[in-house]
Amino acid sequence: TPSPPSPPTSTCPLASLPPIPPSRFQDARSLAMELGGGALLDLWTHTVERYQQTVAQVKPRFLQLDRNQNQGQGKAKTPSGSNFWDLMGPEGE
Repeated sequence: TPSPPSPPTSTCPLASLPPIPPSRFQDARSLAMELGGGALLDLWTHTVERYQQTVAQVKPRFLQLDRNQNQGQGKAKTPSGSNFWDLMGPEGE
């Protein structure tokens, strides 16, 4: 049975994903309020907290990987690596 191809170690799979803009969270909050708040607003709060926790855990790892790769290659930061995290914005907005 052939094993599934493993992703190359030189790229961050999540770095290619578009960031979630803070406006999306605000839109979701507004919709939860329009639909009565309550459990939907609680779900929104929980979702934002989980997103912030995930970013706080993952972001430093990817930034370190990016720095290590750039040092090994002797190149400046690649736009795709730096822009992903720059666009994430401060957590909690």
